[in-house]
Amino acid sequence: SAELQKKSPQLSTEVALMQMLLDPNQKVSLRTMVAQQFEDMDVITQIIDGEDGSTIISERNKVALDVLRKELAKGKKRIGIFYGAGHMPDLERRLKSDFKLSCKKLEWVTAWNLNSQ
Repeated sequence: SAELQKKSPQLSTEVALMQMLLDPNQKVSLRTMVAQQFEDMDVITQIIDGEDGSTIISERNKVALDVLRKELAKGKKRIGIFYGAGHMPDLERRLKSDFKLSCKKLEWVTAWNLNSQ
C-alpha cells in the first residue's frame, strides 16, 4: 500500500515481490512491477536532471536519432522509437531542430500490454 511505501520502501518492495510470486498470474504481476520501475526511473531522472536534461539521455537520443536518420535514408516510412518519458523533451527538440519536423497529431499507442498472456 502507499502508506507502507512511505514507512518502509524496502519492506514494501519485499512485500510486492512476495505477492508477485504467490500470484497465480505471475506474468502480469511481473510486467506490472517492471513497468512501475520504468516509470519510477523516468521520474527520478527528471527530478535529478531538472530542466537542462541529462547528458546520458541526450547522448542516447543522439544515437537513436542517428539510427533514425539511417533508416529514413533506406526509405523506411514508419519508425518507432521506444524510450521513457525522460527522453521525450530532448527528442522533441532534436526532431524539430535536426529533422525540421513538427507535431501534427498526437496518438497514444500501446507499446506494452501488461495484461496479455
